[in-house]
Amino acid sequence: YADRGLAVVAVEVQETVEDGRRYAERYGLRYTIGADVSGHVLRAYRVFALPTQFFVGPDGVIRAVVSKPLTLEEARAYVEAVLPAPSPSG
Repeated sequence: YADRGLAVVAVEVQETVEDGRRYAERYGLRYTIGADVSGHVLRAYRVFALPTQFFVGPDGVIRAVVSKPLTLEEARAYVEAVLPAPSPSG
Protein backbone atom coordinates (compact mmCIF):
# COMPACT_ATOMS: atom_id res chain seq x y z
CA TYR A 1 0.00 0.00 0.00
CA ALA A 2 2.99 2.36 0.14
CA ASP A 3 2.47 3.17 -3.54
CA ARG A 4 -0.98 4.52 -2.61
CA GLY A 5 0.37 6.68 0.21
CA LEU A 6 -0.02 4.44 3.25
CA ALA A 7 2.06 5.46 6.23
CA VAL A 8 2.06 3.45 9.45
CA VAL A 9 2.96 5.04 12.76
CA ALA A 10 2.88 3.11 16.04
CA VAL A 11 2.91 4.62 19.51
CA GLU A 12 4.35 2.44 22.25
CA VAL A 13 2.65 3.09 25.57
CA GLN A 14 3.54 0.14 27.78
CA GLU A 15 7.27 -0.19 27.23
CA THR A 16 10.36 1.99 27.07
CA VAL A 17 11.67 3.55 23.88
CA GLU A 18 14.50 1.01 23.89
CA ASP A 19 12.05 -1.90 24.27
CA GLY A 20 10.11 -0.61 21.27
CA ARG A 21 13.29 -0.35 19.21
CA ARG A 22 14.29 -3.92 20.07
CA TYR A 23 10.81 -5.20 19.24
CA ALA A 24 10.92 -3.47 15.84
CA GLU A 25 14.34 -4.93 15.10
CA ARG A 26 13.32 -8.42 16.19
CA TYR A 27 10.26 -8.49 13.92
CA GLY A 28 11.69 -6.44 11.05
CA LEU A 29 9.14 -3.65 11.41
CA ARG A 30 9.81 -0.86 8.95
CA TYR A 31 7.37 1.75 10.15
CA THR A 32 7.79 4.60 12.59
CA ILE A 33 7.43 3.72 16.26
CA GLY A 34 7.22 6.46 18.85
CA ALA A 35 6.88 6.27 22.61
CA ASP A 36 4.32 7.88 24.91
CA VAL A 37 5.81 7.12 28.30
CA SER A 38 3.94 10.07 29.88
CA GLY A 39 0.51 9.08 28.51
CA HIS A 40 -0.08 12.46 26.85
CA VAL A 41 -0.92 10.93 23.45
CA LEU A 42 -3.32 8.42 24.99
CA ARG A 43 -5.18 11.18 26.78
CA ALA A 44 -5.16 13.58 23.82
CA TYR A 45 -6.71 10.97 21.52
CA ARG A 46 -8.95 9.49 24.24
CA VAL A 47 -7.52 5.99 23.96
CA PHE A 48 -9.17 3.77 26.55
CA ALA A 49 -8.27 0.31 25.24
CA LEU A 50 -5.27 -1.35 23.63
CA PRO A 51 -4.72 -1.88 20.84
CA THR A 52 -6.40 1.13 19.27
CA GLN A 53 -5.99 1.83 15.57
CA PHE A 54 -6.67 5.19 13.94
CA PHE A 55 -7.28 5.21 10.20
CA VAL A 56 -6.53 8.66 8.82
CA GLY A 57 -7.39 9.78 5.30
CA PRO A 58 -4.98 11.57 2.97
CA ASP A 59 -6.58 14.83 4.12
CA GLY A 60 -5.44 14.20 7.71
CA VAL A 61 -8.96 13.52 9.00
CA ILE A 62 -9.47 10.50 11.27
CA ARG A 63 -11.92 8.28 9.37
CA ALA A 64 -12.18 5.35 11.79
CA VAL A 65 -11.05 4.36 15.28
CA VAL A 66 -10.97 0.68 16.18
CA SER A 67 -10.23 -0.44 19.75
CA LYS A 68 -9.62 -4.16 19.28
CA PRO A 69 -7.15 -6.42 17.56
CA LEU A 70 -7.84 -6.64 13.82
CA THR A 71 -7.51 -9.60 11.52
CA LEU A 72 -5.50 -9.04 8.36
CA GLU A 73 -8.73 -8.92 6.36
CA GLU A 74 -10.28 -6.33 8.69
CA ALA A 75 -7.16 -4.16 8.58
CA ARG A 76 -7.12 -4.32 4.77
CA ALA A 77 -10.77 -3.24 4.62
CA TYR A 78 -10.07 -0.17 6.78
CA VAL A 79 -6.96 0.71 4.77
CA GLU A 80 -8.85 0.34 1.47
CA ALA A 81 -11.61 2.59 2.80
CA VAL A 82 -9.27 5.51 3.53
CA LEU A 83 -6.71 5.27 0.72
CA PRO A 84 -7.28 6.66 -2.75
CA ALA A 85 -8.19 4.06 -5.36
CA PRO A 86 -5.23 2.45 -7.12
CA SER A 87 -4.29 4.02 -10.43
CA PRO A 88 -5.48 2.08 -13.49
CA SER A 89 -1.89 1.68 -14.67
CA GLY A 90 -0.65 -0.01 -11.56
